[in-house]
Amino acid sequence: MTNQDYVCQASNYLNNVAQFDDHKIIVRTYTKTEGSRAASFVSTNAGESASLTCFCSGVPLPKEVKWKKNGVVVTPTSKKTITNTPKYDPDFKLTSVLTFKDPTSADIASYTCECVNSFQDKTYTDTTTVELRVVTQVSITWSADNPKTAQYKKELKLSCTAAGLPRPSSIVWSRQLSTSDKFVVLQNTGRFSMNETVVDISTLRSVLTISATEYKDDGTYNCYADNKINNIVYSRKRKELSSHFSKPVCGDVSKRTSW
Repeated sequence: MTNQDYVCQASNYLNNVAQFDDHKIIVRTYTKTEGSRAASFVSTNAGESASLTCFCSGVPLPKEVKWKKNGVVVTPTSKKTITNTPKYDPDFKLTSVLTFKDPTSADIASYTCECVNSFQDKTYTDTTTVELRVVTQVSITWSADNPKTAQYKKELKLSCTAAGLPRPSSIVWSRQLSTSDKFVVLQNTGRFSMNETVVDISTLRSVLTISATEYKDDGTYNCYADNKINNIVYSRKRKELSSHFSKPVCGDVSKRTSW
């Protein structure tokens, strides 16, 4: 923007004494509004507050600022506030702050700040985008349907769910055959298969399938997941489940389901 101050000055003499008078004129150049941001994203832990900041410049100063999420205007609530602070000199810039008092996974999104000003019967709009990231530690849950016993030579499925923000990228299965052994990572091969499903923005589910159980499969199974920020592990979690396998009676596995 270009602002110039002009002074018109006149003088004359009265009784040989110079007399002066002047008038100051400010010439202001109108400019279309421009939006900018303090940062491209803001990260916060769940339960802590977070503020997204944008700046709207222009002459005349933008009087209208809207925050939008997925194209829908954000409405202030008790946990979500919008504060606009104008600054007329020398920048002619309006600062708008969208504050979350207790953000959750539902608030994770890219928010658009829309700046609007008008002059000469025309309206001008510019936007900038700020991403909100909410971070939580990983938690692991076993499916309530997971069996603790299984029949010999029958299929067995174990399900594990890992939740966190950012969402865990994968789930690792391992097992311990006896208390004196170390946990060994299971591979997706042979009788073992592992299938992962993205449940939602924060949750990943993995199902371990053993196609035909054997006695040597008796042991403790471990489900492990972590989440990372900039390739650095933010949190990790593991959970164990013991599974036992039935022994056949006289070769008839249908007559015995536990031991």
